[in-house]
Amino acid sequence: MIMKLLIMMHIICARLEMNDIRNICESPFSISENILINQSGPLNPLRTYIMHKSSYVYNKRLFSQGIDTDYSMKKGAKSTDSEHFYIYTRNPENDKAYKFSNARCRYSPSYLYYYHKTMIYMFPCENNNLSIESCKNDSFTRFLRAHCNKVDSLYLLASLLLLSEGIDVPISIEKNIHNGERILLKFDFDEFSFIDLPLWLESIVPKETNQKMHDTNGVSEEIDLYIHQENIMHEVGRIMVYQKEAEQIVLFFKSLCREPFLSDLSNCREPSGRQEFNMGYFLESPRLLIQSYIFEYIDNEKQYKLFLDSVYMLLQKMLYYMKSSEQHKQLIKRTINCCFIDVKDLYNGPQRNHVIDICALKYKIDRSSILP
Repeated sequence: MIMKLLIMMHIICARLEMNDIRNICESPFSISENILINQSGPLNPLRTYIMHKSSYVYNKRLFSQGIDTDYSMKKGAKSTDSEHFYIYTRNPENDKAYKFSNARCRYSPSYLYYYHKTMIYMFPCENNNLSIESCKNDSFTRFLRAHCNKVDSLYLLASLLLLSEGIDVPISIEKNIHNGERILLKFDFDEFSFIDLPLWLESIVPKETNQKMHDTNGVSEEIDLYIHQENIMHEVGRIMVYQKEAEQIVLFFKSLCREPFLSDLSNCREPSGRQEFNMGYFLESPRLLIQSYIFEYIDNEKQYKLFLDSVYMLLQKMLYYMKSSEQHKQLIKRTINCCFIDVKDLYNGPQRNHVIDICALKYKIDRSSILP
């Protein structure tokens, strides 16, 4: 029960507010005083704020035909001969991804399977709410929070976002040392490791307790025994748990830069108009996954700007120092232009500052609401 309450607190307290979003969109981040995020690009938190309010990920996660949902329907104790009552139980944390066999689909069956599997890892949705929190010892969010004091966790999110854009970030799962497996991001030209996160974490697990029942001589003793048993604190032990979900998520995003998933990535590009939007292909995009996850995970302006620094630094390193093909260099340049703009272009350029309009709309909606 305590764990569930803590999860609910994270759900309620997390996410950026509109004031934070406006400051992020209109003020330079720490690594450069002349650079802002491009409000039409993937780093704009206003995009994911609108997607969250529109429940795109929530509906996709809980009602997708690509997910084998875990639920039960049982007849209730209140049922009579004339009336029937049923208890419906939904357990999204136990959902599984379907293995598709239809080759005529827009995407390859393998891509759809691993896409939905990754979605379940990133959004376990315990308690039937759109949530990244989980009680599991090897959940992806637990892995990130265990390293929240290190900038490596933000570089990991930045790497996954760039991989979703098709940029081949040299991130890898290092398995040369037994029990020393780790997520590693290190460039050949630099001794510094941007990411060096061990995949083994210490976890607390309950132990089975064998309580012997004693004979009782009266009702009072039975009551005392019941109270004693209800208040027994289960013994716990500490073990090292391998973070399988973190590994699987990294491997999925890494596979997007190679065939056959490279073709699938181009098929789920962002819609260019209303007709493409209504077709809903963007709902199968890894961009939707990682952008929505980042919005759920980063809950304050300072941390989000550190995340922007991480994205900018990786792009600059790969553009000017990493050896790669000219085609890959051009993709990096396009991504930089898509993610960032010069500060003078915020109001003078052709791109409109949409955050002002959304803030004004939200203010009118809040003022017109009957209840706060």
